[in-house]
Amino acid sequence: MSHAYNPIVRTFCQFRAGLQSELDVARHEVRPATPLASILPLEVRAEVWQRLRRQGLRLPALELSGRDRSRTSGR
Repeated sequence: MSHAYNPIVRTFCQFRAGLQSELDVARHEVRPATPLASILPLEVRAEVWQRLRRQGLRLPALELSGRDRSRTSGR
């Protein structure tokens, strides 16, 4: 049985594999509904994001949410 190509699934699988290679997370911990903050702490997010880009993943720029911006502005 032939399955149709799904670019969304392929991209997610590449992203999940990249996270697994950079972080100590199990495959089942990275799901589409998993909040990024729960597996990728704010303190290391930019560094890991850059390493994922070096792996060849095409990722958008990181932007803090309003809530996260207010948390970090007091530092």
